[in-house]
Amino acid sequence: MRICLDIEFQDAIVCILGGGKVALRKAKQFIEAGATIYIHSKQYEPEFNTLHINKVDKDTLIHTLAKAKLAIACTNNKSVNKEFIQTARKHHVLAMSCNKNQEQDTFSTVTKRDKHLVLSCHTNGSFPVANQNIVNDWKTRLEILETLRNKLQDHALCHDLVNLDDQHLCFFQEVLQTKQAIVYLLHGNSSLKARIQCQNLIQHSKTKFEEYTSTTFFLAKKYQDIDLETLCKLLQEFHIKPHFVFLFWQQGRYVMQGTQTINRFGFDHQHIQIDPNQFIKESETLIMHTKPTSKTQNVVLVSMLDSPFLRSQYPDARFVCCLDDTKVIERILYEVNPAL
Repeated sequence: MRICLDIEFQDAIVCILGGGKVALRKAKQFIEAGATIYIHSKQYEPEFNTLHINKVDKDTLIHTLAKAKLAIACTNNKSVNKEFIQTARKHHVLAMSCNKNQEQDTFSTVTKRDKHLVLSCHTNGSFPVANQNIVNDWKTRLEILETLRNKLQDHALCHDLVNLDDQHLCFFQEVLQTKQAIVYLLHGNSSLKARIQCQNLIQHSKTKFEEYTSTTFFLAKKYQDIDLETLCKLLQEFHIKPHFVFLFWQQGRYVMQGTQTINRFGFDHQHIQIDPNQFIKESETLIMHTKPTSKTQNVVLVSMLDSPFLRSQYPDARFVCCLDDTKVIERILYEVNPAL
């Protein structure tokens, strides 16, 4: 089994076989790390002339292997690369190849480094183009987490911060600036369409209430990245003034439990009740997912968000998504406005 190690290359010797673009990229990487580069190739990329390296013949390169910390084979000839890797291994030198399955000891990684953090990624050569994006995404995420962590007095909440999805992570980053938030509480699911509908609501809310940072939060446990009590603790820790908006058809267990939690923290909240009957025609019968009914003709299933599960339960029913309707969103924002 392989183990990832962070190795110091200051003043180390790195031997490179090859003079193409891959070799150039490797040479730059290890020069930046402080290594001394010995390289051999029949032809070199023009940019090699600007680098501080030692161009040597092949015999000298092989002789230097005994003192090297790393050998890199990156010619366009697989058999030449493999022979170089095998020679390096005889000298007990770590070896890297631009080709797969050549008995190399190490793989190249894309790395981001600062004084507090090292992020490194490789895909075993299966998708190298993805490495940079993966590292950049995680660097951005960890920078936000570091900012949030530094604002916390109760560091026991750090574990919960790490569990935040991208939407809630960005929400906390933004709300540290506005100090005011609107949190729309829903029962929903993690389908792509449902997430788009949530984002649509958030976007309308941000346009309507510019001084407030908005987000959606699912009360059903299986859809949560954190629970409501932890969300409230974080808002309290960051000295945020939130306003919670329940978007449910009726008062039920989720609403009652959520209200109790919010009241304990002394936060403002309201319940906006939308009548599902407004989405059906006279000839149609309403199905509420909280009150299952027999499958009949001309039935309409009304849900706040898209639900693949409900669609599968009632494949013959017309499905209506409440938050697909711009008028419904406008009404929600109209009712939120007086409470703010």
